Amino acid sequence: MRFYVASTIVFACIANTATGQNASFQGIGDLPGGLFFSTAQDISRDGSTIVGDSSSYNSYFAEAVKWTATGGLEPLGLLPGHNQSTAFGVSPRGNWVVGESVLSPEHVEAFAWSQETGTFGLGDLPGGRFRSIARAVSRNGRVIVGSASVEIDGRTAGAPFRWTPETGMESLGYLGGTRRSGSASDVTPDGSVIVGSVSIDVGVGTAFRWTEAGGMVGLGDLPGGVDQSSARAVSADGRWIVGTGSSESMSGGTESQAVRWNEFGEIEGLGFLPGESFGRYSRASDVSDDGQMVVGTAYSSGYDGGAHAVLWTPNEGIRTIESILLDYGIDIAAEGWVRLSSASGISGDGRTIAGTGGVQGLGTQGWVVTLPIPAPTTLAPLAAMGLLGMRRRR
Repeated sequence: MRFYVASTIVFACIANTATGQNASFQGIGDLPGGLFFSTAQDISRDGSTIVGDSSSYNSYFAEAVKWTATGGLEPLGLLPGHNQSTAFGVSPRGNWVVGESVLSPEHVEAFAWSQETGTFGLGDLPGGRFRSIARAVSRNGRVIVGSASVEIDGRTAGAPFRWTPETGMESLGYLGGTRRSGSASDVTPDGSVIVGSVSIDVGVGTAFRWTEAGGMVGLGDLPGGVDQSSARAVSADGRWIVGTGSSESMSGGTESQAVRWNEFGEIEGLGFLPGESFGRYSRASDVSDDGQMVVGTAYSSGYDGGAHAVLWTPNEGIRTIESILLDYGIDIAAEGWVRLSSASGISGDGRTIAGTGGVQGLGTQGWVVTLPIPAPTTLAPLAAMGLLGMRRRR
């Protein structure tokens, strides 16, 4: 049996005495039909539109959706004959959405959606399986990036692609190596800068920045890492890139750490949540346009268990979204939420954040947080997190 609830699970608005501004928290809800399930995968730069997926009458597994404050959760449909879809990216003003639509494990196709065009497929690259995924889209919908399946030396691999109406889907190439694979993750609003990651050998790879003039350039990794970095998002002007790098752990191995690259290719580790170092990690998912606010996911054993949605700023380091909301008097646990487990997107001005969490007795649900700008600064700078210094890429 499935229980249907209104799309807004919780909404709180508390005045902040220091700024006179408000903070809010809200669940994006769930489509009728299927299980209680929704996710928030990305948010538009103007903060108006969240995209992801939700279980529905059309798809028990998941159907691509978009959410706005005025329209609530809206289904975007599936490609003809398909049974599942997810939206991964949205244009700066929310008028274009991209993602994947699934016919079978052997047939997955990237799609794009707009109010004018509806949902349409983007095809696939030659070779390999029929599998393509769109991750991000430019302001006017004319540049879409993601990954597609190809065949390299008799094996199936991923290729980062760029799609335009004139050229269709084209591979961006690789940075050499014997085990090539890769994916494009984000694109600037004007379509000029693309970021992602490529593999070079088994367990060896790098984040990249691509432009038409300069081609693909590797961004490198943190000192002591194993050359396995990935880029997840780029700021609107292309100056800031965030993602994940590898760094040397206190136990002598390596650990995944959220990172930020600047326009000069210098890399900075963004640290971890406090707690035991064993098994900890942090990952960056998105960045504000000024590069000063980064959202993602972090875990440290002994820190309230499980992964947490986090926000990083230069002065505060990494903090959980839950702890920031508590500074404004918003307690998600009091409203039945178990945890905000991941933050996937942030608006260009840094004020609106989207992610996914769990609701007690119901299931997984996407959420949206609106914070005053600047964000609260109630904690001292987290120097103990051991933020790594800047380092030029190799």
